[in-house]
Amino acid sequence: MKILIPASLAICGLIGCTSTAVNPSSLALAVADATQEEAASYKPAYVDLNGDGKDDAVVLLSGNKWCGSGGCTMLVFRNVSTGYALVSRSTVTREPVRVSSSVSHGWKDLIVSTKGVGDALMRFDGSAYPGNPSVERAVTPEQVGLARIITE
Repeated sequence: MKILIPASLAICGLIGCTSTAVNPSSLALAVADATQEEAASYKPAYVDLNGDGKDDAVVLLSGNKWCGSGGCTMLVFRNVSTGYALVSRSTVTREPVRVSSSVSHGWKDLIVSTKGVGDALMRFDGSAYPGNPSVERAVTPEQVGLARIITE
């Protein structure tokens, strides 16, 4: 797979950039690496999940390769100095995706819609979010009400 690096990324590689601003080109490279597709279709949402002051990325993939009757694949990336690093991959995820006010192992919990469960709580286990939300516990209406929608 051939991936072109935008000039802005090349310059940051040469002189160093300390900005925590979101760089869509950097995310595109991370998604391409995670999916092994040069032009995967996806919907990104940016939010600080781990409290480090930098917006991480929650990506909902789309298309026949990434979606089925149960939902689509969701990727979570951590914002790191070199771009975005894949934290977890979850299948059968549907919108809306919400960020909860609760935290597990230093990362905000996610609430996703999934077939069979409805709205499921996705707790970070110290290394990743669950791979299959359809086997996680359903959330209460109160938890949904306190969460913030990031994709719909």
